[in-house]
Amino acid sequence: MSEINKPEDKKTDLNCPFKPEQYQIGKDSITVPAGTFAWASSHVYLGKQVYRSGWNAPKEHMRLAHKSEAGSAGDGAAYIEKSDNEGYWAHWQPTQEDLMACDWNLLKSEPKPKPVDCMLEFDLNVGVNTWVVDSKPLWGANTGPSLSAAPFGDLNMRPNKLDIVNIYAFAGGRDMWRGALLFIGITVKQDKGSYQKVRELFQNNDLWVMVDSKHYNLGHPSERDDNSPSPYDYLFSYTGTDDGEKLSETIEQHVNKTMHVCLNWK
Repeated sequence: MSEINKPEDKKTDLNCPFKPEQYQIGKDSITVPAGTFAWASSHVYLGKQVYRSGWNAPKEHMRLAHKSEAGSAGDGAAYIEKSDNEGYWAHWQPTQEDLMACDWNLLKSEPKPKPVDCMLEFDLNVGVNTWVVDSKPLWGANTGPSLSAAPFGDLNMRPNKLDIVNIYAFAGGRDMWRGALLFIGITVKQDKGSYQKVRELFQNNDLWVMVDSKHYNLGHPSERDDNSPSPYDYLFSYTGTDDGEKLSETIEQHVNKTMHVCLNWK
């Protein structure tokens, strides 16, 4: 069992001097100098990737692999492989220089992006229709009667913890007086507590919309209940923001396509 030191000097050293005092031997373990082949191979066995200073990293590096064996439920025999400048992998055959060099390094892995938490998310199949209020086009989807437009597009909502049971409208457009418009129509659970909780969520927080990794702050909404098809439906409208204009343009660019929409309130 080997203990692994971290490199203190990253200078390339092809002639690795043997200094016994650098190797601390215990009863069941041995500490080896950083940068040596013993240090590098220990990292490889732990699932890391390593390379020498003269290699074209990150393309050119070494790793541990397992041979595929027919009928085996687990991994096959382990071996070390190395990629070349073109990214092709082959069994690694060490040279005497590889074994004696002190210029081994760990390949730094890129951090994986953290998944984005969405309070409400859905797939929007973008359609287009005319808003009868001012005969201007709306882009997005409307599956209910409250938006003063015939049904168009489609929405597929993911499960959520907001007591929202359906989203029936998500559409953008433009008004000659107010500029960009965005409508969101939702249905909540049929109890007063859920109705009030969702209303306060919308009214007391800025709405942030994420599409294609871009974020749009739509601010606070105005509320239109007059056309809601049932007491537990809400139709909210957002107007007058630069981000709203940009989001409307994005929705328009996705006509006849499906876009994933993520909503958060802050």
